Amino acid sequence: MVTTLNTLIWPAILFQQDTCELLLLETAREWSIQTSMLGLLKDCTIIDYRGSYYRIVDEAPITLTTEVAAPSMKQLQQRVQLYASQNGHCCTSKLMFNSVGQLFDMVRFIEHN
Repeated sequence: MVTTLNTLIWPAILFQQDTCELLLLETAREWSIQTSMLGLLKDCTIIDYRGSYYRIVDEAPITLTTEVAAPSMKQLQQRVQLYASQNGHCCTSKLMFNSVGQLFDMVRFIEHN
């Protein structure tokens, strides 16, 4: 199914292609401000607060598809652990979460500390 950013339940996390970077975006307005500096977004993936997973298929305007394999919670934890490590946090193997809500809390913590 093809959709747009209007479908997302905010906040959302952007998983950038070919990098360990994550970007927590609280609102659609923040999306337009933050992502304008990132360059190409095609094929990047997004998870929204409801846990729906999307892939960006077009950038003008942003068009998303749900036809993408959602990562397991373990895969998401590994991605967040790597992101935390790159942001100077130690003992990242102890970073665990069991829900999408906890995923967002963890990324918020990493970005603010």
